[in-house]
Amino acid sequence: MMHRKSIRVTLMASVLSLSTLTGAATALAADQEDLAVMQASVDITKAIATAEKHIGGKACSAEFQHERGQTIYEVDVVKDQTVTEVHIDATNGNVISSTPEKVDRK
Repeated sequence: MMHRKSIRVTLMASVLSLSTLTGAATALAADQEDLAVMQASVDITKAIATAEKHIGGKACSAEFQHERGQTIYEVDVVKDQTVTEVHIDATNGNVISSTPEKVDRK
């Protein structure tokens, strides 16, 4: 019985340690993304303006993304009841891609 209790305590300690490490890694990733935003050559206002001009519509959402060493803004633009996702390069302001999204109309 004592052996089982010891295993449970060890297991619980391992889970808590893993949880702490995961939280620390998430905080580190958030800090790195914050730093990447500060280092971006293009701000979100310019990215939104570029996306709106590219589609000829109005932006309804925008977010910064830093993945695999690439920094982009993802801007959703609405025109004629179509939402288009526009990716803007955060280093030079160029449009990388634009993809109409499927809208579920009920």
